[in-house]
Amino acid sequence: MRCHICNNELNENDKFCNSCGSATLRTEEKKEFCHICNSEVSTNDKFCLSCGARLKRDFGEEEDIIASRFQNNPVTNIPDDKMVFWISLGAVGFSLILSGVFPVISLIIAVGALGYAIFNFIKHKNKFNGWAVGLGVLALLIGGIGLTNDLITKDYANKSAERISEIVNVDIPNVEPAFYSILIMDGQFTGVSFRDYVNNDIVYKLGEADALEFINGMDVRFKQENIDLLEEYFSEVMLPGSDISLIYDLENKTFALPDNMDEYNLIIINFDYEENTLQILEISTLEG
Repeated sequence: MRCHICNNELNENDKFCNSCGSATLRTEEKKEFCHICNSEVSTNDKFCLSCGARLKRDFGEEEDIIASRFQNNPVTNIPDDKMVFWISLGAVGFSLILSGVFPVISLIIAVGALGYAIFNFIKHKNKFNGWAVGLGVLALLIGGIGLTNDLITKDYANKSAERISEIVNVDIPNVEPAFYSILIMDGQFTGVSFRDYVNNDIVYKLGEADALEFINGMDVRFKQENIDLLEEYFSEVMLPGSDISLIYDLENKTFALPDNMDEYNLIIINFDYEENTLQILEISTLEG
């Protein structure tokens, strides 16, 4: 600070010049604010004490251009664009993993990731947020396909008892299966399976009345010796603890295994007396 008359150097608190005696002139200090969080800062500050941002007046030309993008946007409201991208990519991964097992959870994750990506893309349009939206859509498609497939599978499994009852002429209680899912095993045979991650089939857990009715309706086509035959070929999908089985060859329309086990189209019904559990297998190596 200097005297406006003699240019003598003065202290900040001097009211008169100690060289010429002139009264000092003071201009009203201009208030300054942080360009990021809009907090008031002092003239000597290089960094904002509220958000830690480097103050704009201390920027070079290149930094000043970058800072102008974020004018009046608090730091806490500016998400990391790459973070949004990685969240969406993670949602795709989770959808791929969960869509075949827990499709509803997969769909919820996908919807959340897509909504978050769209929200940030609207606020900050850049390539990372654009990619994040695309990945969110992909995750949503994966989750949707998984849920649709699960609903189709459930409908097919729920109608299997009635459909197979007509084919093998056996009165099977028309109840919903306890477990189910579509099975494709070793690229050879397909069917409807129950989801215990070990066996693959339709399993009906019967109540006492339904079980008694089914047991009374079984005839000579259900044979104990069928268990050994089936376990020789289909041990991986046989219901553990089965007491008695029925085999129906759809191609030859006979209640027995075909002579050629390289090509077959079978319906197998297993029953566990102790657990009152009924298993239906549809196994085929034939196309169509």
